[in-house]
Amino acid sequence: AFLGDLDAAAAICEEVREVCEDHGERWALAYALYVLAYAALRRGRPEQARQMLGECLSIGRTFDDLLSTALSLELLALVTAVEGGAGEAAVLQGAAERIWPSVGLPLFGSVHFGRPRVECEEQVRRELGDAAYEAGLRAGKRLDRAGAVERALGGGGGGARVHRDTPGTDGGPAAGGTRRPAASRMTGRGGPERW
Repeated sequence: AFLGDLDAAAAICEEVREVCEDHGERWALAYALYVLAYAALRRGRPEQARQMLGECLSIGRTFDDLLSTALSLELLALVTAVEGGAGEAAVLQGAAERIWPSVGLPLFGSVHFGRPRVECEEQVRRELGDAAYEAGLRAGKRLDRAGAVERALGGGGGGARVHRDTPGTDGGPAAGGTRRPAASRMTGRGGPERW
C-alpha cells in the first residue's frame, strides 16, 4: 500500500480480513485493518479509516501488542488531522512516539511506514505552528499506553468519536461465529472466492 499499489494491497488485506473473521483470528486481523484503513484514507474515506483503526487499537489492547498500537496511533493521527483535528493529531503522535522505544527503532526506520507520520506532522505544523505542535507532542508523551488508547477510542479532546458497530450487524459474523466454512469458499488458486 505504501509503495502505491493501493488496490492490490487492499484486495489482499480484504482476503486476510475475511479469513481472519471466519476463523476468529484477531491479531492478524489488526494488521490487515491497518492497511485497509490506510487505503480508505487515501481513497477519501477518513471516517471508515477511523473505524478500522479503532478496531485495530481494541485488538492491540487485547493482545498487549505495542507494534499495532503504535502504528494505529500514528495513522489515526493523520486521519484526525485530515478531519480537521490538528491539535488532537499532535497529541496522538506524541502518544505513539512514547510507545516506539518499547517496540524498537521508530517505524523500523522505514520511509514507507513513516509516510503517514511525516505527512501528518507537516500538515499539523502548518495549521498550528511549531510551538503548538510541540506542545501537543509533549501532552501525548505524558499519556501512558492505556490512556492513549482510551483517548483515541473516545475521540480525545472533543474530536470525532470512533463508531463501534454491534457485532454481526455489518454483514459479518457475530463474535465466535462464521459465515460458512473456509473450505467451502476456496478457489482453484488457493484463496477465498470473491462474492
